[in-house]
Amino acid sequence: MYREMSESTRRELRGKDLRGKDFSNYDLSDADFEGSQCQGCSFRGAMLAWSNMRNANLIDADFEGAFLSEVDFRGAVLDGAKFFDACLLPVYAEPEQFRNSIGLDTASVDIHSPDGN
Repeated sequence: MYREMSESTRRELRGKDLRGKDFSNYDLSDADFEGSQCQGCSFRGAMLAWSNMRNANLIDADFEGAFLSEVDFRGAVLDGAKFFDACLLPVYAEPEQFRNSIGLDTASVDIHSPDGN
């Protein structure tokens, strides 16, 4: 069971300084984190389907066990982000963005590049 966050709050995350916040086990479906500072945030076990994380700073964020279907990571910084047991089917990003992430086999992830591939 996911913890609840109001739709209005999910929409007000854009461009915010959220460093170190704990979003573990929240339903963050359709949340807008575009341009947010999310270094070290925990998204463990969270539902992030259809979320916008474009241009977000996600350095050292923890996505262990999170559900990340249709998430837009284009332009996001994912260095040190942890993806153990996370479901990423599909996500929008460049494969190179995951180069310095941890616990993710990019061969098993459905990544759609911005150029449509």
